[in-house]
Amino acid sequence: MFKHSGRVIVSAGLAGILAIGTCACSSSVETKTEVSTETTNEDGTTTKNTESTKTTTENGTTTTESQSSSSTVVDINSWTDAWKGETENGKTVFYAESPSGVSQALIAIYDPQTKALVSHSIGEATIDDGTITIIDAGGTGSGFVFGIESQNDDGTAVLDLGEEYGKATLKRVDMQTFLADIKEADTTGEFLA
Repeated sequence: MFKHSGRVIVSAGLAGILAIGTCACSSSVETKTEVSTETTNEDGTTTKNTESTKTTTENGTTTTESQSSSSTVVDINSWTDAWKGETENGKTVFYAESPSGVSQALIAIYDPQTKALVSHSIGEATIDDGTITIIDAGGTGSGFVFGIESQNDDGTAVLDLGEEYGKATLKRVDMQTFLADIKEADTTGEFLA
């Protein structure tokens, strides 16, 4: 995407017009440019890079402001592995991972009393000795770390979510149900925008 907009303002004062040989003029030119690129990564995520530049020239002085940002978009619609369950203290837990295993994952914890997601993370995930770490793709660098206590033959798993949330027992659910339930829990629309 390429956007360009410009504005030129030229004004002359009445005194400059009336005075012979004297011109009181000022000019201002502002140019904005924004370039966005999207790249699809091997793991199915999309990285969006945006660079914007604003150049202002006023009375012969030029100033330039530049900004750049990068964000990763995780598309969970193609995922097939999803679980939903409850913590010991009554919070609902959602967990899903990409089809390639735990290279991409999400976890969200919903509090039915406040009717809000109280914790969530979606992005690149690693598993190390029974501990899963999900680094949030939202660009904050924050993440969520939790343990896998057990995976059972009946399709359930027990997660250790730490001191604040305790243990949670999750049961495998189909992805369509998972997406409908988590979108309903995401009352602000910010997590799965």
